[in-house]
Amino acid sequence: QVVIRTTFDGVRTVPRAEITKVNDSTPPLRSQLAYRLEQAKKAGADPAAGAAAYWTTYNWARKKGFKDELKPMLEAIVALTPSDTRARKKLGHNKVDGTWMSPEEEAAHKAKLIEDEMIAKGLVKHEGKWVTPEEKEAIEKGLIKDGDVWITKEEWHVRRGGGLVDGP
Repeated sequence: QVVIRTTFDGVRTVPRAEITKVNDSTPPLRSQLAYRLEQAKKAGADPAAGAAAYWTTYNWARKKGFKDELKPMLEAIVALTPSDTRARKKLGHNKVDGTWMSPEEEAAHKAKLIEDEMIAKGLVKHEGKWVTPEEKEAIEKGLIKDGDVWITKEEWHVRRGGGLVDGP
């Protein structure tokens, strides 16, 4: 048995009789990727040249089957050339109000806009909902809204022809 560590298929065990030749003249793909990334990093002193080197490495790595390693390359491209639309799109970024944002940043931005709008309307957040300060106070007192008025649970049951019963 011969144990081989592959780039994308993990560790494989192959019967020795099935091996006819061992070719180690080409470095493993991960070593090639590390070398290419180092070269791209060195080229990064000039942002345009660095971004071009990362794009070359990105395209090579994608064709070779790398997946998890692609996102950091796109992030490096964006760090060097923030206006690179292609890298931004591949990262899932969107332009919002003239600014590029990741999906997480965009969600936080939208949530902040909604929060600002609700506060401007005079609402407050209570148990995950936007309510008026008066509604919050009534809810905290245990009151129930019946039409346009806030009443106690006892009043609510009386209005419906019953009474509040303790226990099951």
